[in-house]
Amino acid sequence: MKFVRLDSFTDKKSKQIYRAYTRTFPEEERRDHARFLGLYRQPEVFIFGILEDIYFVGYIILWKLKDFVFVEHFEIFSTLRGKNYGSRVMQALQKKYDKITLEIEPPYLGSIAAKRLRFYEKNGFKVLSECYTQPSYIKEKPSVELYLLSNTNFKNPEVIIKEIHSTVYRF
Repeated sequence: MKFVRLDSFTDKKSKQIYRAYTRTFPEEERRDHARFLGLYRQPEVFIFGILEDIYFVGYIILWKLKDFVFVEHFEIFSTLRGKNYGSRVMQALQKKYDKITLEIEPPYLGSIAAKRLRFYEKNGFKVLSECYTQPSYIKEKPSVELYLLSNTNFKNPEVIIKEIHSTVYRF
C-alpha cells in the first residue's frame, strides 16, 4: 500500500479523484470545483492517491493540523470495496500519524452509515462527539449533523472541533 501525494489538478489521477468525489459525496458534504482546486494551494492539505502495487484503488484528503491529522475525505473506489483495502489504508495511516480525526454520517441514517461506523470502530476509532456539526461548504446550503471520530481520546473535543472549523471550513 502506497500513498502518492498529488500536487496538481493537472495529474490524471487528480481528475479521476474529483470525478469519484462528486459521485460519492453529497453536495452538502463536499467542495465545489473551484474550492476543490483551492485545496492544492493549501500547505496543510495533502491529497493522496492510494496505490496497491500498480493499481489506483482510492484517495484520501488530509489536513495536517496543530496536534492531529484530519481526514476530510476518504474513498476506496466502488468497484474495489469489500477487498480489505480500506482497513489496510487505515492501518497504514495510523502507522504514519498518531492522532487522526474524521467525520462520518450518524449510523441512524441507514445501513451504509451504520456499516461505516463499524468499519472505523474495527479500525481503532471511537466516537468523540455525536453532536458534531459540519459547517456548510456552500453558504446557501445547511450545515450537516455528523459524528466526529478519532483514534485518540482527546480530553477536550471542543478544542479539536474549533480547529477543524477554523481551518478546514474557513474558505
